[in-house]
Amino acid sequence: MTDRSSSAVSKPVLDPTLETPAPKLYGEVTVTQHEWGTSVWEDYDQLEMLADSGTGEIWLCQKKTDKRTVEEEDDDNDNVISNETDARQKQLYVIKTIDKNFLSGMFAKELRNEVDILRQLDHPHIVRIYGVYEDLNSIYLVMEYCPGGDLTTRFPYSEAQVARIMTQVLSAVVCCHQHKVVHRDLKLENITWATENTVKLLDFGYAQKYRRPRGDYTMKMDVGTTYTLSPQVIEGEYSERTDEWGVGVMAYMLLTGGTKPFDADENIRLRDEIRKGKYSMDGQGWENVSQEAKDFVSSLLEYKEEKRITAEEALESPWLKFHDNNQEELNESVIDTVAEALITTVQVPKLKRLSMLILAHEAAESEIEHLRKAFAAMDSTKDGTIRLQEFQSIIQNSKTLNIGTDELTEVFQELDLNDTGAICYTDFLSATLESMAKIDKNMVAEAFDRLDVESDGVIDKEDLQAVLAFDSDREAAQDRVEEILSEVDTNHSGKIGFETFSSMFDDVPKDD
Repeated sequence: MTDRSSSAVSKPVLDPTLETPAPKLYGEVTVTQHEWGTSVWEDYDQLEMLADSGTGEIWLCQKKTDKRTVEEEDDDNDNVISNETDARQKQLYVIKTIDKNFLSGMFAKELRNEVDILRQLDHPHIVRIYGVYEDLNSIYLVMEYCPGGDLTTRFPYSEAQVARIMTQVLSAVVCCHQHKVVHRDLKLENITWATENTVKLLDFGYAQKYRRPRGDYTMKMDVGTTYTLSPQVIEGEYSERTDEWGVGVMAYMLLTGGTKPFDADENIRLRDEIRKGKYSMDGQGWENVSQEAKDFVSSLLEYKEEKRITAEEALESPWLKFHDNNQEELNESVIDTVAEALITTVQVPKLKRLSMLILAHEAAESEIEHLRKAFAAMDSTKDGTIRLQEFQSIIQNSKTLNIGTDELTEVFQELDLNDTGAICYTDFLSATLESMAKIDKNMVAEAFDRLDVESDGVIDKEDLQAVLAFDSDREAAQDRVEEILSEVDTNHSGKIGFETFSSMFDDVPKDD
């Protein structure tokens, strides 16, 4: 018998070094790659086992309540003078455990791929990953908990409901394709309800990065769930537009109460039906479906890839626009609040901006749904980002701010933390969270604890270097860390205690 607990699994499987370049200010700070050997159960309590996947368990968890006892502040080290409970201990998380005994070379590669992809995709309709742990026997992924069940749990849907779901799903697909990621397993079971009105895309186990250095790029691996496979996957050569086909299958099923466009008793026969590409929009389930909805589905289930509509084009569908009904339209007071928050956030200390980024990434969907709606209203192209033109439009509509175009451009560049030419979702949340949602002491303590890597009650240069994980240009990184500290280290000790840290959250700086 082979000993499956060999030394091969005693080494880290997940490489903390990402393919993606670190953002210009903060690095991959929002997803924590914990030191190898750190136990996830030191930080989280298991509440309920949700599933056993065969390769590991999926648990519903919450953060442990952790009393951080601190010493009275003195002039030398500015230590904390109060007891704070670890933030958000009531927030729920999903922790996926993967038994390393089942990690073949291919499975390990897929897992590394999934983690890296989820770290890159920052979008209001893509599930979030918060942390990664690894020990001798297992890997643990701390994920966002979406309590509403998948799309199969709420049949039947009205046509208007389907249109709104499709808008959210397509927006997530656009984000994937802009990052050169193809999901390859789009189905109802992989779209989950985060709140009553918000869905999120999950399960990137089959996702693949693709590049087009010369001409068209095609994939050949036959992966995915059979009933959603495109004809090209079955034929053995396909592009990212296999995702649009999957969206079409989902739209077909949602509009008809669950009827599949292609169905057969046996897998071989089902694949033959898909290969033929013939489906019907007559009969049961289609009686009350509009022609515009049928046209939408047909454009996604176009047999030839080159004629199949893209996700970006699908978002411009007359059917989706008809059912939009300005759902995310902002009133003037919200416009003013958002605009002022976006402008003033660039004036706050960088350490506070770093803290807000952490809080924004880990905020529960129920806490920030109104911010998601504000973001959606600004994101006129529905691609999951705010471009310069969209940013200028919302600021210029503010009744309280009078800012020139050049200054707006400078502010936009400061808000574009990843230097991509757009404000991503977490960038937006970090800038608006304090002005439009309650920031309590526990949340401040959470940010402090994340930055206090050495758990010694202060934030210093070594902590920030560890959090920011700079991997190049060490001299520039050193200067950046010293700049972050110097803005709030008034006694020049090189250490920031909790009292000094929490004082940054007393109010938002205003223009003189």
